[in-house]
Amino acid sequence: SGAGASAAPGSSPPGQSAGQSTSSSAPPSGPDRDGGELPGETRHPPRLVLDRSVPLPAALAEEARRARLTSLMGLLPDAGLAWLSVDDSLHLWSYSSSLGSGVGDGSLGPGHAGASRNEDYCSMTVPSGQCVVTVGLVRPRPGVFSDAVRWCLAVTTPEEVTLCALAVGGEGDEGM
Repeated sequence: SGAGASAAPGSSPPGQSAGQSTSSSAPPSGPDRDGGELPGETRHPPRLVLDRSVPLPAALAEEARRARLTSLMGLLPDAGLAWLSVDDSLHLWSYSSSLGSGVGDGSLGPGHAGASRNEDYCSMTVPSGQCVVTVGLVRPRPGVFSDAVRWCLAVTTPEEVTLCALAVGGEGDEGM
C-alpha cells in the first residue's frame, strides 16, 4: 500500500466523472482555441437590434394570403434580395433600393424562361408543381454561364432542386 490511493477500474474518484482528467494544470487564460468559453467565464446571449423593417410589396402580401398549402420567406443578403414562396411559386425582390442596379448589388436582372416581371418583383413557378421548401444563393462556376450571371438560385422542393441563373441586365434591362 502506497501513499496514493487508486480508484478501481471503471470507477471515478469522488467529484469527478468517468473520462475526466485528474491533471491539476490550469487552463490557459483567454478564450480557448475553439472559441468557446473557459471555466468560470459567463457568456451573455446576443442582443437582437432591429435595424429596419421593409414591408412586403402589396401584390406579394396578397399572394401570401392566397396560399393553399404553404408560404415561406427569407433573405439572400449577399444579393440584396428577399424571397417569398407561395405553394409552387417563388417571388424575388430587392429589399434595398439604395444598393444600385444589377443582381449582386441589390436589384434584379433579366430572367430565364418562365419568369414574369412586375415593377417591384419577379416570379417563377416550379415546373413540377411541388411546394418550394428552401431557397439558396450560390456563385456560378466560372465559364459555365455568361459573365452577366453573378448568382445562381437553388430552389428546393421535397423532390427536386432547380438551379436558376440570375443575370445582370444590359442597358435598359431592369427586370429579372
